Amino acid sequence: FGLGYSCEVDGNIVTIGGIRSLRVVHECLGYNAFQSLSVVALILVATNWRKLNWLGRAVVLLASPFVAFASNVVRVVCTAFVGYAWAGIADTFHDYFGYVTFLLGMFVLFAITDKLSDWKKRRDGADEKRDKDKQ
Repeated sequence: FGLGYSCEVDGNIVTIGGIRSLRVVHECLGYNAFQSLSVVALILVATNWRKLNWLGRAVVLLASPFVAFASNVVRVVCTAFVGYAWAGIADTFHDYFGYVTFLLGMFVLFAITDKLSDWKKRRDGADEKRDKDKQ
């Protein structure tokens, strides 16, 4: 069951509610999202090099495939429901919603980078205070 609908999977064919069948093609596996969000993560790490410590850089880089996967799952699930309700616009929706989910993935990576840089800033401030107190 998928969000109240019965779903059957047979290879790359997903049948929703026993009525509509959707074929998930090889191109829909999210490789473009993975590559694009990996480049975004590299750019974020490069532009925030001094704001992030080594652990923060690793977290941002390692988070990008998971963010890409999650955004692609959102894209496919939303496309499946649109295809179930309005079969005629599913292809167009899938294409344009890809831009939305890519922007969503970028936003998540920006948020992760921002939180990690804030964490480093607070930690560095606490270290400076502790060093000052020792003197």
